[in-house]
Amino acid sequence: MWPLWDRDSRRWLIFGDAKHGTRWPSLGFVRRIDAEVLHAPAQAPGAPRSPFGTQEPAPELGPLAAIEAAQEKIAGKVVLTPTHNWSGPTKRQAVGDSMEAVFKLELFQHTGTFKARGALINLLSLSGDVLARGVTAVSAGNHAISTAFAADMLGASAKVVMIKSANPFRVSQCQAYGAEVVLAEDVHQAFELVKQIEEEEGRTFVHPFEGERTALGTATLGLEFARHAGALDALMVMGATDSLT
Repeated sequence: MWPLWDRDSRRWLIFGDAKHGTRWPSLGFVRRIDAEVLHAPAQAPGAPRSPFGTQEPAPELGPLAAIEAAQEKIAGKVVLTPTHNWSGPTKRQAVGDSMEAVFKLELFQHTGTFKARGALINLLSLSGDVLARGVTAVSAGNHAISTAFAADMLGASAKVVMIKSANPFRVSQCQAYGAEVVLAEDVHQAFELVKQIEEEEGRTFVHPFEGERTALGTATLGLEFARHAGALDALMVMGATDSLT
């Protein structure tokens, strides 16, 4: 993890590293606690605070209500992962004492990533007959594991397509949840195979990052964090794809 000074906003931003098997929290907020924030102009009563400290219109009820409904649907099926205030000498050396860093520790989620949320929302939306035909997915690892996990929890079968270069541990995790794993040469063949499985076997395809239900599942992570972390000035999102942003 390292800080970066942003000259435009004149603030430190925190970034993380997920290389070599080190898993940093999926989502992080940075809160300034120095005089610049303490003496900032007051906002209008009831106005929501922007992640970047400026006033903005309140969000429409529709999208927020949809996220809250998604959260209720997966309640008890996912882990309410903890929020952690980073402290200690490493933090002081990296960003000093004038900034507070708060992390959402989603690494403690079932399957180890936030993707279990979206997979569950997708499968919970299926009728009994459709779910009974099973699901399929394509992924290098995390989404495949999450789809296998969701299918196992709901009593459905999963057939996932993974790349041959996928980490053997991730392949074994899918199999541990009862999924059948099909290995493809590359990502292009993987999507061709998953389409073939969908059409020939009548399984429902759970996309790794696109779709309203997947987005709603992911959004429950942000909703939890926003409620537990308090007033914030900046949001840092670490991820290999745009599925979390």
